[in-house]
Amino acid sequence: MNEIPNDSINSSYSETLAPKSTEIEQAILGALLSNPESFYLMEPTLTPEDFYSHANRLIYGEMVSMINSGQQTDLLTVFDRLRADGKEKESGGLPYLNNLIESSSSSVNLSQYAAILRDKSLKRLLLQTIARLEAEIGQRKTASAVQLIDTVQAEILKINPDEEGKSGFTSANQMLDKLTESMLDAVNAPDKIQGAESGIEEFDLLTNGFKPGQLIVLAARPSVGKTAFALQVARYTATVRSLPVAIFSIEMGKEEIIKRLVSAQSRIDISAIESGQLSALQWRTYYETMEVLKKAALFVDDSGLINLYRLKSKARQLKARLGKLGLIVVDYLQLIDDEGDTESQENRAMKLGALSRGLKLLAKELSCPILLLSQLNRNVENRPSRKPMLSDLRESGAIEQDADMVIFLYSLAKYGLEPGDSRTVYIELAKNRNGAVGQTSVIFDGEHQRFEEINAWKQI
Repeated sequence: MNEIPNDSINSSYSETLAPKSTEIEQAILGALLSNPESFYLMEPTLTPEDFYSHANRLIYGEMVSMINSGQQTDLLTVFDRLRADGKEKESGGLPYLNNLIESSSSSVNLSQYAAILRDKSLKRLLLQTIARLEAEIGQRKTASAVQLIDTVQAEILKINPDEEGKSGFTSANQMLDKLTESMLDAVNAPDKIQGAESGIEEFDLLTNGFKPGQLIVLAARPSVGKTAFALQVARYTATVRSLPVAIFSIEMGKEEIIKRLVSAQSRIDISAIESGQLSALQWRTYYETMEVLKKAALFVDDSGLINLYRLKSKARQLKARLGKLGLIVVDYLQLIDDEGDTESQENRAMKLGALSRGLKLLAKELSCPILLLSQLNRNVENRPSRKPMLSDLRESGAIEQDADMVIFLYSLAKYGLEPGDSRTVYIELAKNRNGAVGQTSVIFDGEHQRFEEINAWKQI
């Protein structure tokens, strides 16, 4: 069968170099025209962009549009649609459609054909991306090698074999379907938090969990429990929700991290874990805890000096390896190295703002919440109430702007400003882009590196 000439092919590619199979494309279209019901049996689902031939792409695009609107797709209806849209000549018209049906084979091999076509489409996209990146690298004369590697890696990883050729735009119809699905999920499981969570019920109900694409800033003065709280969210997300978690610990080593995780999970004093002086019962609990944490997809990177480009690279690689990430923890913002960023603004505040913006974009790119720890400036300690404000975010107001949520940890009893247990800590949701703000009080059990609800603490 003669192929209709393709005038829309990227001029960078010759007919001989571009991976394609006209015969496979025609076999798929012929099978779908002969047996429209087979469209729903084809796996993977193809997009018009998967077809190399311009004519075949037009025909398949019209068929998909018709099927999505509930119309029948046969020889005459498809031809009528092409003619109505002014595409009769481009697509080859009725003679070409007749040839597709006459030359079609059984739809039994349709999925195998679709897989072959999708593979060739991905290879073409890869070649086009490489050519575009090569040109971009040549034009960005002042960019560092680290920045160029970051760009190349991000673009290559966008080529997802599981995605169906996204154009960058999402229709209102698709977005509403997804919204309805998430709302029905919430109705069917009203007690289920929709994102990564801490295990502190009152707080998790307030946030409804940390969701994909969100940047959550957790800020406090030193020794209030920032890292312990972040590890609690990480541990709960990995062990209870069974979601993969990546922890970038810039200040604390991985040995210290795992000790804290074991202490919190087992309720064995951190000092006993440090010394190894455990009772027989504690040893048994320790080994049970080991089994729980070993099954959890928890990953720690304790590189002492890490810049934004390396952090993004490692996170992308981990997601590519695991398929998804449920949470990324970064401890903490002010320790991220900006030495590799030759285009950063001169002052520290603007550099930190660039870092927080980069992490927000990474959260969206990886469809994963990022919990970013940050310091508060000393203004908190000079304030009589000792209560943090959004303006206390150290060195940069841009952090507040980029964050979907800002969470403060602070203690009043610790400074004798209120009666009660000195271990009482307030967890305040000071900013919530998609919901209410509020606070809850908890007990920070430093011996076991965990936060407990006050009512639960009284029962222990």
